[in-house]
Amino acid sequence: MTSENAEYCARLRKNVDARLAAPPAAIPLGTMEDARHLRAQGDLLCTQGHVRAGIERLRRALVLLKHAPEPR
Repeated sequence: MTSENAEYCARLRKNVDARLAAPPAAIPLGTMEDARHLRAQGDLLCTQGHVRAGIERLRRALVLLKHAPEPR
């Protein structure tokens, strides 16, 4: 169980930002764009007080960045 609060949102946002700043070359451009979009949505939702929804978007962005399929 995680604590769903603004501090956790901030930690997730920093993790996503770090992965977006130095992505592995194997991550496809479309996946990067999806992760950026989810990060922006998550940030907005967290700042508007919709912490649970914001955390969900930020986690999805991290999953995309961690498990992106390698391009062929």
